[in-house]
Amino acid sequence: KIENIKLDEIEITYPVENITSKVGNYEVIIKVSDKNYNSKLIVVDTQKPELVLKNVTINEGEKYNSRDFVTSCIDNSNTECKISFYEDAIDENGNKINYSSFKDGGEHNIKIAAKDESGNEVVKDATLTINRKGNSKPTTPVIETCKYGNSEYDTSEYVLAVSTIANNCAISLDLYNDSTMAEKINKIKDTESVRIRKDIDALNLNGRFALNIRITAVLNNEGDGLVGYQLAISVNMSNNNETRNIVSYKINLDGKRVFSNNPYNLAN
Repeated sequence: KIENIKLDEIEITYPVENITSKVGNYEVIIKVSDKNYNSKLIVVDTQKPELVLKNVTINEGEKYNSRDFVTSCIDNSNTECKISFYEDAIDENGNKINYSSFKDGGEHNIKIAAKDESGNEVVKDATLTINRKGNSKPTTPVIETCKYGNSEYDTSEYVLAVSTIANNCAISLDLYNDSTMAEKINKIKDTESVRIRKDIDALNLNGRFALNIRITAVLNNEGDGLVGYQLAISVNMSNNNETRNIVSYKINLDGKRVFSNNPYNLAN
């Protein structure tokens, strides 16, 4: 600890220029009153790469790899992104999905992961279309009984912000807490939280505000399976010992606000 020293009396010597441009541990020399002190600067990276994907079309029998889906990947470290198929996804039965192994004709959802040298990872979706050989007619899909019930739910009570159904079937209730399944609804929640705060600030109202966010897992009518997530948001204002609701709404599948109370006519 150095006391009673002015800033212009301190001289810091860094080992390299633009020291914060690359992750690492750096020895730093701090000179005060002709006396040197050794310190350390630790530069870390917590920012995910910026990944842009494209859809890919191949013919039946052709191969594909993870980089085929990448338009660009930029990281703040200025180093190359590590691209791979996302490895932690599971299907409605809890089985691991191998995104590198699709062979059947038709459209397939593909998840691509990009990771930087510091381990920051982003995962995005793309579509793989496999054209069937020759002029043979597409095979008729086999209609199977939904293992966890169908996708029908109480639309009078719930507004889905995220749908999790597969082939019009609900998925296993065991997956509603799965990080992959919940990733999209949590991202929408974070985005909408920032947006509503800006909207309320722009109203220039006087009072104390309480933001309430509720995520609800929505089950099908049978209660056997998960069909999606509902995101409900409300803001209350307290002033002079009186509390009133400023806005209440839910987010639908198009990302729009469905208002139940909107006295200040906020945009949807």
